[in-house]
Amino acid sequence: MSAKKTEDKDLFDRLYDENDNEPIILNDESGKKISFEQIAIIPYGDYDYCILAPTDSSQLDGIADDEAIVFRISEDEDEQYITPEDNDEIAEAVFKEYLKLLEE
Repeated sequence: MSAKKTEDKDLFDRLYDENDNEPIILNDESGKKISFEQIAIIPYGDYDYCILAPTDSSQLDGIADDEAIVFRISEDEDEQYITPEDNDEIAEAVFKEYLKLLEE
């Protein structure tokens, strides 16, 4: 799944803008657009991670209505992007950090 930039702001600006409540639109490998609601940005280790929940879970196989996905926020010399965190241990640790923040 790859990031899609919006017309007026790039993805990073939108993710870090606390006042931006518009859905985040990403493209899957086949180019299908999937809409997400941003839940949180969590710093963990050397990266920031964003937790996104699909606005329509039927668009993604294996995702229930109450589930969210942890994405690693990355950039290189040419672009900024997010990718689903494929390391289950890291994804769980990031989600636990999010739950700690909710408790505070």
